[in-house]
Amino acid sequence: MAREARYLGLGIANLITLFVPDAIVLSGSVMKSSDLFLDRIRETVNRCCGLVPFAKTELLLASLGEDTNLIGAGRVWHHRFAPGGQHV
Repeated sequence: MAREARYLGLGIANLITLFVPDAIVLSGSVMKSSDLFLDRIRETVNRCCGLVPFAKTELLLASLGEDTNLIGAGRVWHHRFAPGGQHV
């Protein structure tokens, strides 16, 4: 778990450095066990964000549960392809 948390933290640190988001939302069934590795992710991100202060980005857990990805994909489809949706 420690190794995976470190790699996920490195990836999140890269996203923060590139995009400086207000928040990053973590989701999926793995996040049910977030209490086992979320602190390690935060430590890694804090250590690796040298150019952008990590404190400006919130790490949040999705409130929609395991279906977050499916709901997001459905919204994208609806937005792009459904009648009346905006075609990009």
